[in-house]
Amino acid sequence: MIAPLYRNQKGSALPVVFIFAAVGTIAASVYLVGQTVSSRQRLGAPAAQQALLNARSGIWYALDLLYDTLAADTLPTVNPLDTLFGKELFGSASGAPVEPAGDRKLSPDGTPRELVPYTSDEFGFCEIALHFTGAFKQVVSRGFFSVQERAVEALIGGEAVVSAETLLYLPDAATPVGNLLPSVRIGTFNVAKEINNGQLQELIGYYVSQLTYDSSAGLFEAPLVIQNQAALEKLSETVEGPLLVDGMFWDLVWKADKSYRILGDLQLTGKVRVERCDFLVAGDIKVLDDVTMKNVTMFATGQIFIGDRAVFSGDAMALSKMTVYGNARAENRSTLIVAGRKSGGPPKTDRKETKKGGTIADHFGILLSESAVVDGVVMALQSPGGIKVDEDVLVTGVLFAQRLLCLRGTVAGVVKAGLPRDCSDPDFMKNPASIPGTLKSLPSIRQYRFPCILGKPAIISWKED
Repeated sequence: MIAPLYRNQKGSALPVVFIFAAVGTIAASVYLVGQTVSSRQRLGAPAAQQALLNARSGIWYALDLLYDTLAADTLPTVNPLDTLFGKELFGSASGAPVEPAGDRKLSPDGTPRELVPYTSDEFGFCEIALHFTGAFKQVVSRGFFSVQERAVEALIGGEAVVSAETLLYLPDAATPVGNLLPSVRIGTFNVAKEINNGQLQELIGYYVSQLTYDSSAGLFEAPLVIQNQAALEKLSETVEGPLLVDGMFWDLVWKADKSYRILGDLQLTGKVRVERCDFLVAGDIKVLDDVTMKNVTMFATGQIFIGDRAVFSGDAMALSKMTVYGNARAENRSTLIVAGRKSGGPPKTDRKETKKGGTIADHFGILLSESAVVDGVVMALQSPGGIKVDEDVLVTGVLFAQRLLCLRGTVAGVVKAGLPRDCSDPDFMKNPASIPGTLKSLPSIRQYRFPCILGKPAIISWKED
């Protein structure tokens, strides 16, 4: 049947037509596929840009939520259907902007909240989340449009009044200060205006709430001792008792990108290297021997000790006291804060009192002693609110003592003190204001990061992904 058909078509041009038609179809298909892929790439770029704009809008909206006041909203939502945007291109308005449901506050536990930053939902949306990191706030905004997704991270700190020319700030510029060079300019500062107690109590309240122990779970665990790398890598993010990480026998490396909740004291000794970890500790923190901590956040309801040859870089906050001693160093513009107590006098002590009301040490929340070196922002707030800097100590950055300051060492940067005194005299409180130490100018003082509890809110870092 087929052979006769071929014989009948002998000399016909139909096979040639079929061949060219097939070739043309293949060529057209290849061209159309190529154009589709190319057009998708070209359309993907503006979609990604729109997603980025949504993420950026989320950051500013989050700031409005974090620092909301009774004043009128200064960040109105954008209406893309306005005549300025060419409303004929978009059709009719789709309604009011979509805000997060419920309370206008962001939860610091990182729970994302969705919002539409425009009066039309045709331009995508974003999700915003808040994290507390030390004395800073990190806002993460993820923008979505079509199949595109972009992210923006902003670190929120404070904006302090500092100057490379003004080395010392006092509540009253007319206060006479002994042992200062005539060239040292003295400025004024108001503690009530510079310290945002609302932000401070919010940070403390959140951290303390994360350390609440569930008594129904039973007794605290016995102290946990870790002396090898395998056990360190298996460590749970919640330790229901004291934790000792001992690098005396083997060098330990702790890189986890995790937040650890420790319901007891934390002590690190020997040779331990810690990077990108957060510690919430219901007790004291001791960083001793040759421990190195980089990009670490620490919060302790008790005291923090950084001593011997330890090196710390990051943000540290304690509610009671902080001591940096020996040859220890705080590097890379770290933040060291003692939040103190809201009220009450000096803590009880068994040591011999040098004056009525407590010992000299009871006036200080932060002690920088021996040959310690500190580069960063050091703040002692509330009660006791004092800082003591020994003679051989070098501080680069900012010293902020809400109350007493005993500076016998060297500060390259700015000092803000409520009451500067030479505490080598037991009756130092009766003496006039004095700075027996050395003050030096630091041209790069504006490059230091200030926590969100200080001054007005400010974006100190911005990262787009």
